[in-house]
Amino acid sequence: MQHRTNNYKKSLVFIVFVVMGISMFCFSVIFSQDSDLFPAQPSSGNQLLESAEKFYYNGEFDKAKELLNGYLQEKPDSKDDRISAYKILARINLVQDDSIQAKENARNILILNPDYEPTIEQETPNFVNLIATVKIEQSQLAEKSKASGLQLKKWLIIGAGGMATAAIVVLIASGKEGGKANKSEPLPEPPNFP
Repeated sequence: MQHRTNNYKKSLVFIVFVVMGISMFCFSVIFSQDSDLFPAQPSSGNQLLESAEKFYYNGEFDKAKELLNGYLQEKPDSKDDRISAYKILARINLVQDDSIQAKENARNILILNPDYEPTIEQETPNFVNLIATVKIEQSQLAEKSKASGLQLKKWLIIGAGGMATAAIVVLIASGKEGGKANKSEPLPEPPNFP
């Protein structure tokens, strides 16, 4: 009888552990952040960008720039968040008439997303013009770089041809054929004239 009681207790303990394990698994699935029941919380980058944008709209440009520059120095993973940060910085630069820094921030946007196209509905006309201007400058710079690369190739080909020609002339002038020197005989004496 006691043997049956021990087996019964062991089975009961096993069943309790199995039920607890299944329950914990279910709770972890239901209450996980990826569950549809609980939407994902915004990342700290999103909150920071929202704060920076509020500072921008309140005219507190230095606070916004400080937040954004610190955020970008941390090298955030989200490409979209980095683009948003550069957009806010570029807008601040435009308001402060810092066209050099505005263009730099626009270039950073286009490095992250070369196909970026702002519209008047999304951004200010000055920002749309800034992006268009930087795209044109980058296109012109790429064309100049391509043209100078082709010109450099031409000069290298001409230089290599010139060196090959000089080497051939040196070989001929030194009297070498096939890498071996010709043994030349002395010239005969000139004839005696009357």
